[in-house]
Amino acid sequence: IEVVVKSRRVGEHRAHFVGTIEDGSPFSFEILGHFIGPRIQINEKNVEFGLVKAKGKYNFTLNLENTTDIEAEVLIKTLKNKKLTFDTVNPGYAELLHDLEEMEAVPEKDKDKTKISIAPEYKKLLPHETATVLITLQTSKQETVEDYVEVDTKYGETQYLAVYAEVQKPHVHLNQSLVELGVTYAGLQYRVDEKHKHALVLTNSGNLDAHFEVE
Repeated sequence: IEVVVKSRRVGEHRAHFVGTIEDGSPFSFEILGHFIGPRIQINEKNVEFGLVKAKGKYNFTLNLENTTDIEAEVLIKTLKNKKLTFDTVNPGYAELLHDLEEMEAVPEKDKDKTKISIAPEYKKLLPHETATVLITLQTSKQETVEDYVEVDTKYGETQYLAVYAEVQKPHVHLNQSLVELGVTYAGLQYRVDEKHKHALVLTNSGNLDAHFEVE
């Protein structure tokens, strides 16, 4: 007797079969199996951007590894593309969806929002294959970013990683806006530096590096 068994769900499942014998008594049997799906190992525990500057673009690399002997299909989602499913995705669908979203007009109220994007959003990994996923954070204003990334494995488990970033602006101040030179001689050069009693002092009181220029 040849029996082909396939389960679309993980866990313990059983199938009951009944056979008939011509002019004889029927017989029955069961097949019990514990089905497991592919397992994706993520080397990073969280997506930690740390302290970043407003109006900047920052990348974080997520490393995935298929640790099983079967092929694995993976969706990587955020709140923006949470409706993406394995029923609608194919090797080019996620990229196409991303391009269409980029082409759409952005509402005025959303232009100043911090954005998190993922490339690729869909990945197929061969047995024991590794892959990288690029998570990009585009910051707009000073805020604390708290989000999550969902790594959904077909016929496997779903894993969640917290996304965190502290977005700040440089805080720089000048000690004075007017330098009084008093009476000076025309045609002579005067230097106002750190040795001058009216020296201009620029102080960075924030947590970010601040680049400046004077025109």
